[in-house]
Order: sequence, then C-alpha cells, then structure tokens
Amino acid sequence: MRKYKISDLKEIFEFAGFSTFHIEFLLFDIVNKEKLSYKGKRKKKVATEGELDLFAYYGDVIWLIEWTTEKGFNTKDFDNFKTKIEKLNSDRELLRKLINKLEGKFKTKIGLNAEEVKVIGLYVNPTFNEVQAETLKARLLSTHKDLIYLWDCETFEYFKIVCTTIREFSKYELFTHFNILPELVFNKIELEGRRGASPYEAIKIKKGVFGYPTYTFKISPLMLLERCYVLRNESWRSDSFQRMVIPQKLANIREYIIKTKNTSFANNIIISPSPEINPNEIIEETKNGKILIHLPFRFSSFCIIDGQHRLLAFTQDFYSNYNKEEKEEDKILTRLAQKSEIIVTLVKFSGNRDEILRKQAILFKDINSTQTRVKTDFIYNLQEIIEPLHSESIANKTTKYLNNLEDGVLKDKFEIKSLPSYKGRIKRSSVVRWGLSELVNTENTFFFSIYKKKVRNSKDIPIYVKFCGDKLNKYFFCIKEVFEKKYKKEIWDNWRKTDFMLLSSSSIVGFLRLYRHFIKTKLVNDKSKIKRYLKAIKVNFKKDKYIYTSSQWAKLEEKMFWNIRKKYSDFGDEDLIKR
Repeated sequence: MRKYKISDLKEIFEFAGFSTFHIEFLLFDIVNKEKLSYKGKRKKKVATEGELDLFAYYGDVIWLIEWTTEKGFNTKDFDNFKTKIEKLNSDRELLRKLINKLEGKFKTKIGLNAEEVKVIGLYVNPTFNEVQAETLKARLLSTHKDLIYLWDCETFEYFKIVCTTIREFSKYELFTHFNILPELVFNKIELEGRRGASPYEAIKIKKGVFGYPTYTFKISPLMLLERCYVLRNESWRSDSFQRMVIPQKLANIREYIIKTKNTSFANNIIISPSPEINPNEIIEETKNGKILIHLPFRFSSFCIIDGQHRLLAFTQDFYSNYNKEEKEEDKILTRLAQKSEIIVTLVKFSGNRDEILRKQAILFKDINSTQTRVKTDFIYNLQEIIEPLHSESIANKTTKYLNNLEDGVLKDKFEIKSLPSYKGRIKRSSVVRWGLSELVNTENTFFFSIYKKKVRNSKDIPIYVKFCGDKLNKYFFCIKEVFEKKYKKEIWDNWRKTDFMLLSSSSIVGFLRLYRHFIKTKLVNDKSKIKRYLKAIKVNFKKDKYIYTSSQWAKLEEKMFWNIRKKYSDFGDEDLIKR
C-alpha cells in the first residue's frame, strides 16, 4: 500500500477550492470535564492543550481535521478527537480563540463569525479498511450526525483521485458528502442567481424512456455541474455502479471542445433526478405554446446516467498551472463552461429509492451495452441492483464479504475497486463468474442444498451470503495451512511478493470449483478432514513450476480432483469435471 502524507490530504481540500491551513503545531486550550478527586471532592476545571492537524473552510463551514497513519486500532485516539470537536462546536468562544490564533500565525484575515459557522470534524486514517472505519463510527452518537466524519483508505483515495482530476468542481461532491446546504457556501446574491435562474425551454415526450416523462433542453455546463453527481463504483456512496473518472479521456474531450468551440455533442448528456428529489420540485409550465421546466438548485440533485466525461471536460481549466502555454485555452474553456450550452435529456423516473436506483442502473446498462464496453466488475455491481437474486449478484456479494471479513483468510485480497490500494489483488471477474456463481446459485445443489432455508427476496440475501462466505473462509483457511506447511514459506500473498501462485485467479477459481466436490462428499464442516484431502494435491504452486494460465482453472480443478480421488475413492463427482 502506498504511504500517504498529510500533504496529500491538504491537497484534496486545496484542489477543491477550500482555504486550508496546516495547524499541527497550533495548540489551543481545551477544558477538561470535572473529575472527582480521591477524597470525593470535585476538582476544578483544568485547561489542557489539544491539537488538530488541518483547518479548512469554505463559505460558512469549517472543517477541523485530524490525520493519523497509525496502523493499530486506537479507539482512544478517536475518542479524544471526538472530545475536541464536541468542545469546539459547543464552546464558540474557544473556537473564536482558535481562529484568532490561526490568523496570527499565518498573518491572514479569515473573517469567519465563530458564532454562526457550521463545524465539521473529520478523522482520516488512510491505513484503515472499511471494517475498521465502521467499528469506530459505531462509537458515534446520534448527536454526532453531520458533526463528525471518518475517512478510511477507500474514501480518502477516492476523493484524492476526484479532486486531483476535476479540481474546484469536486467541491460539489464534498458538499454532498458532508451534507452541506447551498446557503452555507454561497452568498445571498449567488444563491438568488442560481435559484432564480430562467426556466429551460424543453421538448417533452410524455411517455419517453421506459414510459416516463422525458425532457430535452439546453443548459450551461456550469449550472449542470453544480447540480449533478455520478454513482461511481469507487465512491463513498453505497449502490454505485459507474466508471471512475479517467483523466486522459477528459483531456481528449477538452482538446476537442477548445479546438471546435462545439459544446453540443452528438450524444445528449442523460440525467435523472436523485431519489432524494421530489418529482414535484421539477416544475413544468406551458407559456406561449412552449414547455418550460424549472430545476431545483440543490447539490447532487441529478444523477448523470451517461456523459460524465463530456460534462466533466469543462472542469479542465487548470492546465496553465503546469504549462503557461495553456493559459488562453484555459480561459476559453472557463468561458464556455459559463456561457455556452450543452444538450441534456432528463428522464423523470418515479417510485421509491430502490426503484429509481434500479431504473437508473438498467438505463446505464442499456446505453453502455451499445457504446463503450463496461468492465465486467461494473456489470456485477449493476446486476446486484437490477437482479439481486441472480447467481452472479450473490457471487459478487460473497466476494465482497470475503474481502471485508475481519480476520478472514481472504481479507483485502480481491480487487473490488480501481483504487491505488487495490492494485495487485485478485481480479474478481473470473472468481465471480466461473468460481462462485454456480456454488451460490439458489437453484442449484451446492451451497443452497446445505443451507436449509429459503431465499425469496433481497432481504434474505445477506444471511445466505454470510453462510456461504463463512464456509468458504473455513475452506481457504485449510488451503492456506496445508500449503504453508508443505512449502514452509510465506505463500499467501501476490505471486510477485511470494513466488507462489496460490492467490492467482486460476488457483482461486480452481479451488472454488474443487469445493463443489467437497460439498458432494459432505466435507464442509470438519477442518481436519478437509485438510487431509487437500494434502493429496500434487500440483506445484511455485511460480516457476506452475503451468496453469489465468483461464485454465478447469484443468487445475481436474488435476486436483484426480489427485484426491486417487487416494480417497469416495471424493467428489467426476461428472462435475465436465461442467
């Protein structure tokens, strides 16, 4: 895993346009709670010193940030952070003193009213995984909602990529993440200008996409950027399925826009209202025979279904920071983002949150099946939303379960997201399709045959996934122990580090397919028997001796099956080898 520095975190907020200060050595008074003395008398309140690492602000919002890269699970450090934030939020005189100290140290005028600003505490540890982060979040009370946030490695890396790529325009996603309302970051004039914007003349199809009202209209890129969001697979949002933003793609579209001055692309940008938006907020009126629509001004009001790169290309007006020759081009792009118009199609889905999300996912899949090929990993995430009972959806969930299982043998072994911390892990596409899908199928005779319960709807899936994941975790623990004992070396990591192929895609899929035979032989609970059978495998997993390519998992399964069958005649079912 890459080693990150506090400067990487500071850069996130600076790129987004926040004023940010490194205040690690800027101490401030924190008043301790009253404590009982040994004699039972209350001690006087004592002023002690406390510190934070970063201070950032935008509009009338302050972020007080603590950065740590400590790998141990330190609840005390997090609890101390909570105490500092609670104190600074409740004691505005103390907050005013901190702001004054900061102004004095950096010789700047911040001009914030300590009595009126919104305070947010952010605790960042880029070594934390999701499970560790959720454990600490469980220590927060309902009173901490919208006050204290925590970033693990995934969230930190996600915002680092997004803020580095689209710079100042990433602030709108940060505002959404921290539940910031527009009135806290825009002044009155700016707010009135956006909320009082002229309605957009539209072409309406009453029964358009999937039978829902569909509008096509023109809007400036800037106005759309302030209102839109993308459900990226890597993002902090749950139920996300789209691609990560690609810098080179933005650069190519930027070049086209500047060269042609053409902002009306052949394909419309397609958006849909967020499930959080009441359809009635999109007001339609007819005036002089023309249909006009009014769009609400709220961050993340509309989900971009198709065209994120076409829209985000208008954010690339910072190239002159690195090449002065790009200065005029940056000016042209800034002007086009503000003054030009792009063609947008709005599909007004209705229903509850899950229904709207499912329709958005289906539309995204339909569009991308005929355009840019969608990575298989994204298809699985889409499948979870569209068809949660599909075997590949359950297999994908099981992979995520194994990847996140605390103290699990496959914890952090799969490439679930395309973030830096996931590089070098096991690709999940083959694992899901060829290894797990048949095992977890609820219409099959493998896991479901020993589950003894029914899986009728999506509410039943988490329990079934846990059942499958726990069985597989036991099985792979046995594999790890058997081959560690055989080779007497570290074998349970990427082959580039260990020179062993046990965690290659072909090995994992081969072992998963072999597990079908263990189920048929009723060997899923007794670890000693599982290991006894595994010891009969003669395959050499040393990198220089391993002969199976990434797609030869079937040959590997067959070899291991006959190794075991030769010693234990009751093992498995040879008819499965053909499937």
